Amino acid sequence: MTNYNYDAINNTLTVTASFLKKAGVFNSPEYNTIKSIRADYPNVEIVKAEVSKKNVKHHIKLAQMVQFITLWDSKNNTTYLDQYETVKALSKIQASPYKYVEDWFKKSFPNWENQIIFNNDGTFTFVTKSEESKEADAPVENAPAIAPVEAVAAVEKAA
Repeated sequence: MTNYNYDAINNTLTVTASFLKKAGVFNSPEYNTIKSIRADYPNVEIVKAEVSKKNVKHHIKLAQMVQFITLWDSKNNTTYLDQYETVKALSKIQASPYKYVEDWFKKSFPNWENQIIFNNDGTFTFVTKSEESKEADAPVENAPAIAPVEAVAAVEKAA
């Protein structure tokens, strides 16, 4: 779909936000397109196209990288901070210095986006996406019982 798409089976005209904005200008090409489609199909439903957000990239700031690496080094007795400084210095000659450092960071710490869980011994582990969804679906222990709607209504009526 470039700017609009007519679906004859569902009798819908799907348009982009920019097309819809341009169609608001009298006698513009977009206005005339909608006008001619409405003349041919008077019951057509005009639908605004949804923007796909599947390819959203998560970027992390350099300061956040340093914070993460500092935390990682303190817990694991490693020296990633020295490697970071070396990579940052090497990035100066690259076409995109930030991308160079970001690629190194994401390769070195593939779990940087995942939530962490602190263990009893002071170490931490990362929660994977599949574990996160299992936790969301699992029943919560010692959760307060939710009163039925009728009981709430009876309490409100008595008050």
